[in-house]
Amino acid sequence: MAINWPNQSPLTIALIDRINLCFLAIFVVEASIKLTGFGLRYFKDTWNKFDFIIVMASISTLVITNISDIKILANITMLLRVLRLGRLFKLFKSLKTLQIIYSTIV
Repeated sequence: MAINWPNQSPLTIALIDRINLCFLAIFVVEASIKLTGFGLRYFKDTWNKFDFIIVMASISTLVITNISDIKILANITMLLRVLRLGRLFKLFKSLKTLQIIYSTIV
């Protein structure tokens, strides 16, 4: 989301899309491994729930953007992309200030 700008070249857009797919694949594999290892205990940890929601939102965004050109759905996918920023908050969960910001957003 942070590397979008007006008049991007098609090559840049394609590159960003491929990088996004690579990261999505990594997060899907991570969630799958954790689900396999922990079973239903996976959902007892709040951060695992959060990760799972982010992964599902990312997959939903990918599906919606590839099957539809409707403007309303484009707005929904933008909202789902914003939710993916929540991954950053997970990385900094030990910082109290970011936890407060995250709680405010939620």
